[in-house]
Amino acid sequence: MALRPRATTQTPDSPSGRRALKLVRFRPPGSTNGHVCAVIWRDGQRVHLASPLMHSTAGAIDPLPFIRQFPEAFDMSRVFERAMEWLDAVCYVAEDTKQVMAACETEPDWGLSCERYDGCDALLGLGGLTRHPEPLRLLPAETMRYSLAEMLHRILKADPLFDGGELSVDPTSEPFSAAVFLCDRRTICVTLLPQVDPHDSVWQGVLAHKRLMRGDEAELCVLLVMPRLQTARPMRLTRRVALAGLSLEQVRDGLSLFAPELVR
Repeated sequence: MALRPRATTQTPDSPSGRRALKLVRFRPPGSTNGHVCAVIWRDGQRVHLASPLMHSTAGAIDPLPFIRQFPEAFDMSRVFERAMEWLDAVCYVAEDTKQVMAACETEPDWGLSCERYDGCDALLGLGGLTRHPEPLRLLPAETMRYSLAEMLHRILKADPLFDGGELSVDPTSEPFSAAVFLCDRRTICVTLLPQVDPHDSVWQGVLAHKRLMRGDEAELCVLLVMPRLQTARPMRLTRRVALAGLSLEQVRDGLSLFAPELVR
């Protein structure tokens, strides 16, 4: 779901925008804690909604921004996205943020509430919404496994490049791995390697290539997903081996290196 863009002369960073800004807080079902997930503000007779937790690639929303903001409810990303769809619809017809606040109070089952933002937490940035985790800080193992499986499911469902592809996940495998079956009968083995240091990432790819060369599955390719990897784009080491970081965009681009239309 892409939040509807609207023309605006006022931004959240402008002085008038900060005065009118409201923080949106989401409390997952069954949780006693909530975190800031979005901001709304009024521009004329329109209410605008923005959230860095709703980043999408090729039609698929990356669950990882939500998971980092709500680590205690990492498996609630789809519930959150449905709540944001509802909020987007409310903002689209509202003329003032007060109407949005009232709607959230009237329908508490969505887990959303609005509060005024006075800018007093400038170092935190919008109630902690804009905080960025350390690039090498790892999520718990279970959370990373869930995140990767969820990303793969969303990519295959939304991206036409993988139309006809199927996913098989082994929840007990160690290291965690999943198989993506492409329509041309090739298989991509996606393996999560959370503890690999960035300096050792290429060597891990070399080892994966050697294992492929010793095997007898000519149609098997390998995508190694390394949360500590610090590259802007996935790295293709050989025709059958690629490396990617743990984000939906990188995993999707890594898989696309083996897509039938792109393979040479």
